[in-house]
Amino acid sequence: GEHYKSQSQRISSQVTIIPAQRGEIFDRNADLPMVINTDSFAVEVIPGEIPPQKYDTVIQKLANYLGIPKSQIDKKIPKNIRRSYSSVQVKSNVPFTVISNIAENLNDLPGVSWVSKPIRNYLHTGSLCHIVGYVGDINQDEITALYNQGYTKNSIVGKTGIEKQYDSLLQGTPGREMSTVDVHGRVISETPVVEPPKMGKNLVLTIDSTIQKLVEDTLGNRVGASVVLKPATGEVLAMVSYPFYDSNIFSSDDSATEYSKLLNDKTKPLINRAVQLSYPPASTFKIIMSAAMLQENAFPANKTIECKGKMLYGGRTFHCHIHEPGHGWLDMKNAMAQSCDVYYWTIGRDYLGIEKIASYSREFGLGKSAQNDLPNQVSGLVPTAK
Repeated sequence: GEHYKSQSQRISSQVTIIPAQRGEIFDRNADLPMVINTDSFAVEVIPGEIPPQKYDTVIQKLANYLGIPKSQIDKKIPKNIRRSYSSVQVKSNVPFTVISNIAENLNDLPGVSWVSKPIRNYLHTGSLCHIVGYVGDINQDEITALYNQGYTKNSIVGKTGIEKQYDSLLQGTPGREMSTVDVHGRVISETPVVEPPKMGKNLVLTIDSTIQKLVEDTLGNRVGASVVLKPATGEVLAMVSYPFYDSNIFSSDDSATEYSKLLNDKTKPLINRAVQLSYPPASTFKIIMSAAMLQENAFPANKTIECKGKMLYGGRTFHCHIHEPGHGWLDMKNAMAQSCDVYYWTIGRDYLGIEKIASYSREFGLGKSAQNDLPNQVSGLVPTAK
């Protein structure tokens, strides 16, 4: 009994996670994907398989092949784990050509191996970046929040947009390779047991790529946002925010530098201006004012108000967009057609009042977020007398 107890303590099972490919993302026509996975690799090191006297030589050679400083690998393999037989991922997003060079010189690189680790390829760049988002390595806060959902320190997660909102669906189910190891983590079984990964779910968006491109071209390089909805259902057919960025930079070796540039850019390209900023509604608010006036019978639609091009209120002078002598006498139809500010200021001040204006504003959806399935939205503000 003691013999088998001792043996069971020396032998255990080691599980290696096989990453699953993320699901692809399509526009509403579901014919060609907007986001796919591209083959790439991650290089790993089992420190315990490197003879101690050769550690510096082996790691320096590996760093040369990977095109990174040796110190970058040393940080991931500190001295206290250099006798461990657990694999350590030292670099991801490694192209096949580099893997080929490593494979040809594997005799000089004990303990070095690689695994497939697909990266995201965003085929439609430009304004879709704010909708689709991007992915990146999981950080410590995300590990803490998502650990019980099967995420690990090597997971790739959605950081913004649809990639973040539906990360659990896109993730898929990782596979597992189970090997028998000794107490030091050294593999002692010949044939591992493999459970293959399952690809994540594909997603079809309401976005129409053709309309999206048309809106993008129309907005041009003007800082702002434009949205196209399908009135019958509320589906978002296009959502463009400018400036935008290329989501593929987050899969590059220089992603940290590129991200820093975006953060420090004064035009704030990382912000989706359609849902992450709030703006005054400007003259579109006159539609709400007209609806409130008619519903409340506050002022006859065919009765006129004189616009002299300005209004005195609270010790200040407010000017209509047509300065003196102004629009003259206008009923609601002509006030709406000519977008007369004085007409609607008069309706609001003398016939509706603050509380009714605020009430109808909320009924039309102002003061809320866009209430679609993009993360990190902001809500507007409807001022009241309080």
